[in-house]
Amino acid sequence: MKKTFFVLAALATQVAFGQSIIVGDQNITLKDFKEKYKYGLEQTGIDATINSTVEFMLLQQLAKEKKADTLSSFRNAVNMRTKDLKDAHLIPARILDPVISEYLRASQTEYKIQVFNVIKQAEDTNNYDQIYKDVKAGTTTIDNALEKYVKNPMPPTYIKAGVLDNELFAEIEKTPVGSYTKLFNANGSFVFAKLIEKRPSLGYVTFGTLSYPNDFNADETKAKIYAALKSGKKFEEVIKEFGSTDHERKNGGLVLGSPVLPDEVYAQLKGKTAGYYTTEPIKIDKKFFIFNIYHIEPYKLSNENKEFFKDELKRSTYAGNVSDNLLKNIMIAPDYKSFPELATIKKSYADFKNFKNTNAPLYQYKSKVEKYSDLKDFIDKNYKSLDAIPATEWSNLIDYQIKDFVYQAFVDDFENRPEIKTELNDLRQNLYSQYIFDDYLKGEINKDEKGQKSYFENHKDKYKWEKRASSRVAIISDPKLVSEVKKEMANLKNWESLKAKYDKKLNAKNQILVSFEEGKVPASAEVFTEFKVPYEKGVHQTKVKDRDVIVAVDELLPEENMTFEEAQANVKDAMTEQFLKESIANQKKKIKVEIQPGFVEDLAKTFKK
Repeated sequence: MKKTFFVLAALATQVAFGQSIIVGDQNITLKDFKEKYKYGLEQTGIDATINSTVEFMLLQQLAKEKKADTLSSFRNAVNMRTKDLKDAHLIPARILDPVISEYLRASQTEYKIQVFNVIKQAEDTNNYDQIYKDVKAGTTTIDNALEKYVKNPMPPTYIKAGVLDNELFAEIEKTPVGSYTKLFNANGSFVFAKLIEKRPSLGYVTFGTLSYPNDFNADETKAKIYAALKSGKKFEEVIKEFGSTDHERKNGGLVLGSPVLPDEVYAQLKGKTAGYYTTEPIKIDKKFFIFNIYHIEPYKLSNENKEFFKDELKRSTYAGNVSDNLLKNIMIAPDYKSFPELATIKKSYADFKNFKNTNAPLYQYKSKVEKYSDLKDFIDKNYKSLDAIPATEWSNLIDYQIKDFVYQAFVDDFENRPEIKTELNDLRQNLYSQYIFDDYLKGEINKDEKGQKSYFENHKDKYKWEKRASSRVAIISDPKLVSEVKKEMANLKNWESLKAKYDKKLNAKNQILVSFEEGKVPASAEVFTEFKVPYEKGVHQTKVKDRDVIVAVDELLPEENMTFEEAQANVKDAMTEQFLKESIANQKKKIKVEIQPGFVEDLAKTFKK
């Protein structure tokens, strides 16, 4: 008996929440209807809310029939919103936040390094493993190795987190000053680095530079610039006058991205704060530069700077650590699985090439499966001459392809997340509605001027001007001016000179001293009904809040018919409303609308009919 009761209760619940309104290929469940239209149900009742919802869904169907979603404006709006949602929510906070914290920690130190980097060509017979061992043992120097084996080697330079390969940077971080990283050898590239020294970062520095040429006028230019700066002028003002490039003059010489600074600049800016400018110009190439600090953001996480540093992280090579961390978290059962055939094709390129079962699945993320044929097509199109690839490098290549596949599948699945799907569906509904009202209904009416004129001729009695007063108005913020303005307004000939007299003048509170308006004011306007200005010719005075208002009524105009041009906007509105009703009626004729049994009855338990 108890088991039967629970089964019946479960069925009752299913029936209650399974009720829907179905309009064509759309439906809304009773549960969702209650949540989404609670306010309408409470304020206007069940019938009105259901009716407006059905009409809304019919118009959505009409927009789909008109292929509104193929318009570039529609697609662009959806794509932009999808991008914004991905930027904000693609990577879960539990994965992203630790990497942001690590990025900021790593950014607090800058490292001066020398990098040995050679891509070995087929004719290259050098033993770079031995060269690395010799440098590390001290039997030769890195300078000698760079000079002998590297074309155009970079001089020793400072680097920071996010500018190098992450694996190399991680090695540099744990390498003692004066020592060497391990040797990286992959895909014919041989890389190692020497850590020369390190220094604390100044933070994320937003700065501007003012440059001037190193010519015979340099001393004079320097004197003028520093005189202007010492006079109290802001750096942005000074650079507008003395900047040597358009970028400097227009943008305050702004330098974005907080690049690593040369030693001399670093020394002058160390310990300084926003507003500081270098007291001595610094010569770089053929110009002198003066640096100005606009802002320094310490590499310490706060609620205020989290989004900023998240964006900086994404623009840097450090973003690779985010994807690595993500893949570690999502390449686990049940979402990810590999098939036995993967181990076979990973052994070597020969095993891969000789594999026969083209339809064999290799790996899968959720519902997306990569078959042997898919991977083979990709490898054949993107890689050449793989017969000699070492087994280890081949295995690494396959691992890379697996990760790329899983990451792309993860991204593709983003729009299937319930909360994202709901948000994008809501956006599409808004865009469909926008299309119906702004493009379709109004568009059809706007292009039918003949129909507009016909409608106007048939409904002329609806388009009349009520009684109006041709008036001039002065709104005054200084009571001392009331009598003067009132006197001048009594004579229509003084109107233009009166407006010119007070043009752009302000009172002590920085408010407009006297503002002027003119036009035809209906007899039913507030100025006559609420503020008691007599509806008669003459100059009248009233008070609106704390302002004195002078109204000069020059002429009383009788009720009269509008011209077509005067009524056209109202005609369009009336025709659009009529066209809307016709469109809904036509949709009801061709689209099945079903309100399932029990839907209204359930609503009636809580809401008024």
